Amino acid sequence: VWLLAVSGVALLVMPAVAAVAVLDGRVPTVVYGAEYAGPTGLVALLAIASWFSVIASSCGALFWGVGRPDLDRIAMLIRLAAMIAVGVPATARWGAVGFSAAFAIAHGVCAVASLLFALRVVGATAGDVIRTLLPSIGCGALVAMVSLLALRIAEGRGWTGPTPVVIVLAFAAWT
Repeated sequence: VWLLAVSGVALLVMPAVAAVAVLDGRVPTVVYGAEYAGPTGLVALLAIASWFSVIASSCGALFWGVGRPDLDRIAMLIRLAAMIAVGVPATARWGAVGFSAAFAIAHGVCAVASLLFALRVVGATAGDVIRTLLPSIGCGALVAMVSLLALRIAEGRGWTGPTPVVIVLAFAAWT
């Protein structure tokens, strides 16, 4: 049952993650205005971190449900350690994008740790988890490709402003 929940949540979130990653800095520009545009890669990395966070959160719910909240807290401690170890030097070297990259890495490390703990709790294999996550990864790749294509077509036709961004986000929401 837990694998089905992880699959469903990952599949639900991945299209939005993929679209926001492709749109990157266009999202804050459209939503908040040009003065909020950040460096290239910033929003994309935060979007990727959110997918890892969703995976770790799905595991956390399992741990609390079976009476092992300590596993969730250990995974959060691992995330914190990874954030400090990677975040301090990355932020010092690359600023906001370095911080976003460290944030994504820390959440990825936490997701892997959470999945490893969850495998022991439910008696699943790594292959089970891979098969569970492949549909969401495939869906995300498809949404990313279609989103990139839509943006290239819009740019080729001279469409600017919020319209292409809204179209890509609407497509991601529809998938």
